[in-house]
Amino acid sequence: MKFIRSLLPPLLVVALAVPVPGAVTSESAALAVLASDAGLPEKARACQELGDFGGPKSVAPLAALLNTEHLADYARSGLEGIKDPSAGAALQKALPTLEGRFLAGAVNSLGVRREVAAVPELQKLALDPKRGVAEEAISSLGLIANRDATKMLVIEGVYSMEGHIA
Repeated sequence: MKFIRSLLPPLLVVALAVPVPGAVTSESAALAVLASDAGLPEKARACQELGDFGGPKSVAPLAALLNTEHLADYARSGLEGIKDPSAGAALQKALPTLEGRFLAGAVNSLGVRREVAAVPELQKLALDPKRGVAEEAISSLGLIANRDATKMLVIEGVYSMEGHIA
Protein backbone atom coordinates (compact mmCIF):
# COMPACT_ATOMS: atom_id res chain seq x y z
CA MET A 1 0.00 0.00 0.00
CA LYS A 2 2.86 2.39 0.86
CA PHE A 3 4.46 1.61 -2.49
CA ILE A 4 1.32 2.66 -4.37
CA ARG A 5 1.06 5.88 -2.36
CA SER A 6 4.69 6.69 -3.12
CA LEU A 7 3.93 6.45 -6.86
CA LEU A 8 1.06 8.94 -6.74
CA PRO A 9 3.11 12.20 -6.74
CA PRO A 10 5.26 11.23 -9.77
CA LEU A 11 2.20 9.99 -11.65
CA LEU A 12 0.40 13.24 -10.90
CA VAL A 13 3.32 15.26 -12.27
CA VAL A 14 3.33 13.18 -15.46
CA ALA A 15 -0.44 13.56 -15.85
CA LEU A 16 -0.23 17.34 -15.47
CA ALA A 17 2.59 17.55 -18.00
CA VAL A 18 0.54 15.92 -20.76
CA PRO A 19 -0.85 18.65 -23.03
CA VAL A 20 -4.59 19.11 -23.23
CA PRO A 21 -5.92 18.29 -26.71
CA GLY A 22 -6.55 21.51 -28.61
CA ALA A 23 -4.53 23.59 -26.16
CA VAL A 24 -2.50 26.42 -27.61
CA THR A 25 1.05 26.82 -26.35
CA SER A 26 2.04 30.35 -27.34
CA GLU A 27 0.64 33.81 -27.87
CA SER A 28 1.27 33.69 -31.62
CA ALA A 29 -0.45 30.30 -31.90
CA ALA A 30 -3.49 31.57 -29.99
CA LEU A 31 -3.67 34.69 -32.15
CA ALA A 32 -3.46 32.50 -35.25
CA VAL A 33 -6.46 30.52 -33.99
CA LEU A 34 -8.44 33.75 -33.52
CA ALA A 35 -7.58 34.88 -37.04
CA SER A 36 -8.45 31.51 -38.58
CA ASP A 37 -11.67 29.76 -39.51
CA ALA A 38 -11.40 27.64 -36.36
CA GLY A 39 -14.58 26.70 -34.57
CA LEU A 40 -16.11 28.46 -31.62
CA PRO A 41 -14.62 26.13 -28.97
CA GLU A 42 -11.09 26.59 -30.32
CA LYS A 43 -11.46 30.37 -30.47
CA ALA A 44 -12.95 30.49 -26.97
CA ARG A 45 -10.03 28.48 -25.61
CA ALA A 46 -7.55 30.73 -27.45
CA CYS A 47 -9.13 33.80 -25.80
CA GLN A 48 -8.81 32.22 -22.38
CA GLU A 49 -5.23 31.16 -22.98
CA LEU A 50 -4.29 34.67 -24.10
CA GLY A 51 -5.30 35.76 -20.62
CA ASP A 52 -2.62 33.44 -19.29
CA PHE A 53 0.27 34.28 -21.62
CA GLY A 54 -0.88 37.07 -23.90
CA GLY A 55 0.72 40.48 -24.04
CA PRO A 56 0.10 43.83 -25.70
CA LYS A 57 -0.22 42.36 -29.19
CA SER A 58 -3.16 40.22 -27.99
CA VAL A 59 -5.18 43.22 -26.83
CA ALA A 60 -6.57 44.46 -30.17
CA PRO A 61 -7.72 41.02 -31.41
CA LEU A 62 -9.45 40.34 -28.09
CA ALA A 63 -11.00 43.82 -27.95
CA ALA A 64 -12.42 43.28 -31.43
CA LEU A 65 -14.48 40.40 -29.99
CA LEU A 66 -16.09 42.35 -27.14
CA ASN A 67 -19.30 42.79 -29.13
CA THR A 68 -19.39 39.25 -30.56
CA GLU A 69 -22.26 37.10 -29.34
CA HIS A 70 -20.50 33.86 -28.47
CA LEU A 71 -16.96 35.09 -27.84
CA ALA A 72 -17.38 38.34 -25.90
CA ASP A 73 -17.19 36.73 -22.46
CA TYR A 74 -14.10 34.74 -23.44
CA ALA A 75 -12.45 37.85 -24.89
CA ARG A 76 -13.14 39.80 -21.68
CA SER A 77 -11.68 36.96 -19.66
CA GLY A 78 -8.55 37.14 -21.80
CA LEU A 79 -8.29 40.90 -21.37
CA GLU A 80 -8.75 40.57 -17.61
CA GLY A 81 -5.70 38.32 -17.43
CA ILE A 82 -3.33 40.40 -19.55
CA LYS A 83 -1.14 42.42 -17.21
CA ASP A 84 -0.34 45.14 -19.74
CA PRO A 85 -2.24 48.44 -19.13
CA SER A 86 -3.36 48.45 -22.77
CA ALA A 87 -5.87 45.69 -21.91
CA GLY A 88 -7.67 47.94 -19.43
CA ALA A 89 -7.49 50.85 -21.85
CA ALA A 90 -9.11 48.70 -24.54
CA LEU A 91 -11.98 47.77 -22.23
CA GLN A 92 -12.47 51.41 -21.31
CA LYS A 93 -12.32 52.53 -24.95
CA ALA A 94 -15.01 49.98 -25.85
CA LEU A 95 -17.55 51.28 -23.30
CA PRO A 96 -19.26 53.82 -25.60
CA THR A 97 -19.71 51.20 -28.32
CA LEU A 98 -21.17 48.42 -26.18
CA GLU A 99 -24.72 47.87 -24.98
CA GLY A 100 -26.64 45.45 -22.80
CA ARG A 101 -24.79 42.44 -21.44
CA PHE A 102 -21.68 43.31 -23.46
CA LEU A 103 -21.47 46.68 -21.72
CA ALA A 104 -22.20 45.11 -18.32
CA GLY A 105 -19.43 42.60 -18.89
CA ALA A 106 -16.87 45.24 -19.85
CA VAL A 107 -17.80 47.31 -16.79
CA ASN A 108 -17.38 44.24 -14.58
CA SER A 109 -14.01 43.48 -16.17
CA LEU A 110 -12.78 46.99 -15.41
CA GLY A 111 -13.59 46.34 -11.77
CA VAL A 112 -11.88 42.97 -11.81
CA ARG A 113 -8.77 44.63 -13.26
CA ARG A 114 -9.03 47.45 -10.68
CA GLU A 115 -8.68 50.01 -13.48
CA VAL A 116 -8.22 53.33 -11.68
CA ALA A 117 -8.19 55.19 -14.99
CA ALA A 118 -11.77 54.02 -15.62
CA VAL A 119 -13.19 55.59 -12.45
CA PRO A 120 -14.55 58.76 -14.15
CA GLU A 121 -16.33 56.72 -16.82
CA LEU A 122 -17.65 54.25 -14.25
CA GLN A 123 -18.96 57.15 -12.18
CA LYS A 124 -20.88 58.43 -15.21
CA LEU A 125 -22.31 54.97 -15.88
CA ALA A 126 -23.33 54.59 -12.23
CA LEU A 127 -25.41 57.76 -12.54
CA ASP A 128 -26.86 57.07 -16.01
CA PRO A 129 -29.98 54.88 -15.82
CA LYS A 130 -30.34 54.94 -19.62
CA ARG A 131 -27.22 52.79 -20.10
CA GLY A 132 -28.60 50.10 -17.77
CA VAL A 133 -25.36 49.21 -15.99
CA ALA A 134 -25.54 51.33 -12.85
CA GLU A 135 -25.29 48.33 -10.52
CA GLU A 136 -22.30 46.92 -12.37
CA ALA A 137 -20.59 50.31 -12.37
CA ILE A 138 -21.17 50.71 -8.63
CA SER A 139 -19.79 47.23 -8.03
CA SER A 140 -16.70 47.98 -10.11
CA LEU A 141 -16.15 51.25 -8.27
CA GLY A 142 -16.32 49.27 -5.04
CA LEU A 143 -13.70 46.85 -6.33
CA ILE A 144 -11.40 49.67 -7.39
CA ALA A 145 -11.97 51.39 -4.05
CA ASN A 146 -9.55 54.26 -4.51
CA ARG A 147 -10.27 57.69 -3.04
CA ASP A 148 -12.28 58.98 -6.02
CA ALA A 149 -14.34 55.80 -6.40
CA THR A 150 -15.11 55.64 -2.69
CA LYS A 151 -15.91 59.35 -2.47
CA MET A 152 -18.40 58.99 -5.30
CA LEU A 153 -20.09 56.02 -3.65
CA VAL A 154 -20.46 57.85 -0.33
CA ILE A 155 -21.44 61.22 -1.82
CA GLU A 156 -24.07 59.72 -4.07
CA GLY A 157 -25.55 57.85 -1.13
CA VAL A 158 -24.84 54.40 -2.50
CA TYR A 159 -23.13 53.54 0.78
CA SER A 160 -23.86 55.06 4.12
CA MET A 161 -20.96 56.34 6.17
CA GLU A 162 -21.09 53.10 8.17
CA GLY A 163 -20.33 51.07 5.05
CA HIS A 164 -23.82 49.69 4.51
CA ILE A 165 -25.66 49.88 1.22
CA ALA A 166 -28.17 52.69 1.52
